[in-house]
Formats: sequence, structure tokens, C-alpha cells
Amino acid sequence: MSRAKHTPEAIQRVIDAAHAGADWTAVANFIGINKRTAWDWVARARNTDNLTAPTPHRGGFRHRKITTVHIDFLSDRIADDCNLTLKEMEALFDDEFSVTMSPETVRRSLIGACFTLKKTHRDNDYRNSLVNKKKRHQYVVEIYH
Repeated sequence: MSRAKHTPEAIQRVIDAAHAGADWTAVANFIGINKRTAWDWVARARNTDNLTAPTPHRGGFRHRKITTVHIDFLSDRIADDCNLTLKEMEALFDDEFSVTMSPETVRRSLIGACFTLKKTHRDNDYRNSLVNKKKRHQYVVEIYH
């Protein structure tokens, strides 16, 4: 069940009636507004001395834990060592800025800054060493013979 959205004009009519000393409950009832809702508007207007209807918040700044300064710092660190893990990046933030966050937050901020995260295999030289190539060859020979 969705909440009824009241127009700023309707809210203003109730507040104006209360300010003028008229029966604001009758005005609210006539418009189709719950008495308790109207009472909240009137009480808020009296407590704050603001006799205008509140406007709904639309858009505006949204708080972000990782700022552009953090992203610049992280991009410099990635340029120095491209094999940093998310856990290591998280530790860098904690050491440098005393900001605690999860690896997922670091990952989302990197994706937002157009970085691509991939799983890297650092031990390719070990996997393709001459000894391992001989072992793989021997394994294939045993299977097919």
C-alpha cells in the first residue's frame, strides 16, 4: 500500500489555516488529509516558525566514502604496482587516509573510475617451466599409450 502524496499547495492551505487561527482540522478533513498528518505539519510550522510548506528533496549531492582524491591516490598506486589485490588496496586506504571500507567498496569505486579488474596469474613462469612441460608431456604419453 503506497503512501498518499500531498501537494505543497494542500499542505500550505492547512498551515495557513492554522496560522490564521481557523479550524485547520476542518480544512484538512475537507481536502482529504489525515488529521494526524496535518497536525505534524502544523506542529512543525509552529516549532520552526516556518510557515511555508516543506519542499521534497530532489537530487543534490550524495555522500561518497571514496572521493576523487582517493581515486587519484589509488590510480597512482596501481600505476606503480598493477598486481594489487582489493585487500591490499583496502589496507592502503586505511594506512594513508584512516578510512575503513570493504573490498567491495574499493571494487565499485574502481569500476566507477573506469578501471577494469581482472584475475591475474602471477606464476605463469612457474607453470611453463621446462620441468613442468616435461611432466605434462609424460602425462599425455601415459594416457594415450
